[in-house]
Amino acid sequence: DLSPAVRREIFSYPADGAVYLIPFDRESANAVAELPAYYAARLGLSAAILHGVRLPPEALDASSQEVIAERAVDFMERTALKANAELDAVFVGVTSRDINIRSSSWSEATNYRIGRFGIVSTAPLHGAAWIVKDNPEIFPERVRKMVTKNLALLRYPVSLSADPTSVLANYIVKRPDVDKMTEEFLGQLGKWSPFAGPAPCFSVSRTPEGKQTWSDRCDG
Repeated sequence: DLSPAVRREIFSYPADGAVYLIPFDRESANAVAELPAYYAARLGLSAAILHGVRLPPEALDASSQEVIAERAVDFMERTALKANAELDAVFVGVTSRDINIRSSSWSEATNYRIGRFGIVSTAPLHGAAWIVKDNPEIFPERVRKMVTKNLALLRYPVSLSADPTSVLANYIVKRPDVDKMTEEFLGQLGKWSPFAGPAPCFSVSRTPEGKQTWSDRCDG
């Protein structure tokens, strides 16, 4: 294997609860197959894949066949076998279909989160600009970024970032937005840039010696 070693994220926060990835079809199962090893190396997280879970017909829009995000999350909450036993676990569903967020009238959405549950669509992540042609690494990287974003927002006390190069970037609608993201929490700027939204904000500072301090303020 000539792939470069996964670099550890400089963000570090103790998180004891498990992470469960739930692929809802064969394509999404293939897309997330390598993510548990990646998260162990990148974030020190224990992540497992729950195979064999399929969305019921009522979770799909009858005409567009898009996944209705709210119904998919309700389904995960009702049926995920670990949900009630592990109250500190988080669950991220992955589908190859487009997502429809009914509560926001948002069709072809990329992701949706509430509570301990989230769902990511890989449908918008296919394709590439003609200049890069067919690079087989682009799609897995996009999937990794979007699952990481949702996992991190569910697992850690972090909020969305105003930095479009952060993996926690707020405004992600199309493929170019995902491609602009790095896999770093702090993005290319190397510092936290909080999104000015209603969510609470936490800041992390790091001394040259590597010591971390946390604050519930974000000062820019």
